[in-house]
Amino acid sequence: MIALSNQRTVPLHMALVIGLLAVEVTPCRVQAQSMTAAPAWTSANAHRILLAVDSRGKRRSYSPASVDLDFSSLLVSGQAFDEHTVEVVAYDDTGRPRVFDRARQGDDRWLVPHRLDRLYGSTNATLNFVVADDTCTRFAVYFDTAASRRGRPRWYHGLVGDGDRFCEGFHQRAISASHFDQFVDLDGDGDLDLCKGGVEPFVYCLENVGQNRLVDRGRLASAGRVFTLPSSEAARSWLTVAFYDIDRDGDQDFFPSFNDGPDRGRIVFYRNTTQRPAGLLTFARVGPLRTDSGELLAGGAQTGGWFPSVAFVADWDGDSRGRLDAIVGSNHGCWLYRGTGVDAANTPRFAGAVAVQAGGANICLVNPRFYPADSDGDGDLDLLAGTQPGPIWWFENVGTRTKPALAAGRVIGLDGKYLIGDAHSGLSIADFNGDGLLDFVAGRFWERTDLNEPAAPRDFGSLYRNAGAGGAPRFVRDTKGAPFRDCPPYSKLLLAEISLS
Repeated sequence: MIALSNQRTVPLHMALVIGLLAVEVTPCRVQAQSMTAAPAWTSANAHRILLAVDSRGKRRSYSPASVDLDFSSLLVSGQAFDEHTVEVVAYDDTGRPRVFDRARQGDDRWLVPHRLDRLYGSTNATLNFVVADDTCTRFAVYFDTAASRRGRPRWYHGLVGDGDRFCEGFHQRAISASHFDQFVDLDGDGDLDLCKGGVEPFVYCLENVGQNRLVDRGRLASAGRVFTLPSSEAARSWLTVAFYDIDRDGDQDFFPSFNDGPDRGRIVFYRNTTQRPAGLLTFARVGPLRTDSGELLAGGAQTGGWFPSVAFVADWDGDSRGRLDAIVGSNHGCWLYRGTGVDAANTPRFAGAVAVQAGGANICLVNPRFYPADSDGDGDLDLLAGTQPGPIWWFENVGTRTKPALAAGRVIGLDGKYLIGDAHSGLSIADFNGDGLLDFVAGRFWERTDLNEPAAPRDFGSLYRNAGAGGAPRFVRDTKGAPFRDCPPYSKLLLAEISLS
């Protein structure tokens, strides 16, 4: 049973029943049960939800349980739920709180370890908590609003034991994007959020809340539920994230590519079908991207290597036809698919693949991801690339906007010596310090130490500041780290998006 109480307006003996819930959990079940005496209020928070847990007739010892809740829907319109106020307390049959940790002081002795898994694009969340034993069946979940200022973001909530995701918290860290991730303005507020892919069939979203501070908002949702992408039987997708407003309706469509599962080797189109202005973030599968002949992008002769990737660019060779082209990294090469328009369902179509050359030869890199941008400010599009071994490559356009000609590539970042060549590097390109020159942030999938500096800390990546002049870029690794942070003090670098057209 779930019952909602408000300490200020609803007497405890008249708790408002808002619904019955029967949810399968591992290994306990949170379900409808008769509640006896109302449990004592043990929190300074103004709201609570009452839960009954069925142990399913088995002996229990610190078993994990979970339940899906929408805290925001339980508050008055306009009030903001603060996840840092959540407290979980267990009760005995007489309504008295049960001590969970005698080492703590005061009311904190009652607090049960919990974890709240948020969903990006939905107010739904999954609350995971610990059931001490099979006699522990009654729980209260206390919570409050951001305006209450009762949140304790630095409070350690303990381990639930269901495969908790470990993270290092409460100090300044640089965050960057690897091959599988993308910095993109997903919420349309003018700054770059971070969407992370990888092994799992999910996208993890970190919102840029200002001053380049990133806050974890949970897994990407579609229609209020976790957006679970196709995967293998082992729940592996190895997906690479790519968002782009392909239909120009003002929201970001989704183009994940896969190295495992039923879509292995494919770049798949999911249209953003969110109903404006306040509808739940929703995606609908359209299908794999194909050429006019029906061949898959990254298919045919372009099949091979790991982790295909796509970058969309308005009119790569500047013939002013207004088309949208795709630059694909697959089979250790770079392939241009020129756009030919859209079909009746407004799905983009492309001509067959053309190998992109640099220095008179086809580009050949190990599992690359490409990023077109006017990195030297001369009015044409150059090409940057991340690679699986790690080095960041720059291919300067020594031609023109309408007749691109790329020079032979040279390494401009992550050129250190590493024990394992598994960086899976990725980029974000922008004028990060507001001096009119394009810098870039390079990130790795795995944390490593440069063996040239064995005493240096491990890192995921860095900001490479453009210290050159217009037309002659010179990228210098900034010792202050990347400008995206997940904890204060915030970076003072400014974020400016760029146009690739």
